[in-house]
Amino acid sequence: MEDNILKQNLLKAIKKTKNTVQKKISFTNIPNIINDLSKKLKNDQYKPSKFSCFAVKDPKIREIFAPDYKDRVIHHFVLNYINCIDKKFIDDCYSNRKNK
Repeated sequence: MEDNILKQNLLKAIKKTKNTVQKKISFTNIPNIINDLSKKLKNDQYKPSKFSCFAVKDPKIREIFAPDYKDRVIHHFVLNYINCIDKKFIDDCYSNRKNK
């Protein structure tokens, strides 16, 4: 994939991520995130990070495992391509599919 197209698609994926604390912290670092991820993807060097674990109380204590912000970006990046080939999936597959 051409470098500019890859970076544009990563930027689209960043725009689709929700406004979380991770995104706000990473906001000024977005150009570096795009460059880093595009380089790793082009060289087949991308590996997901470890999840961060924390607890929330609403109304009972729950343990939450959250992916790193870069991993969320890659998740949306991949979903953009999956949505393009959605019609080739079997009808019983519902994971991350719109209108299913």
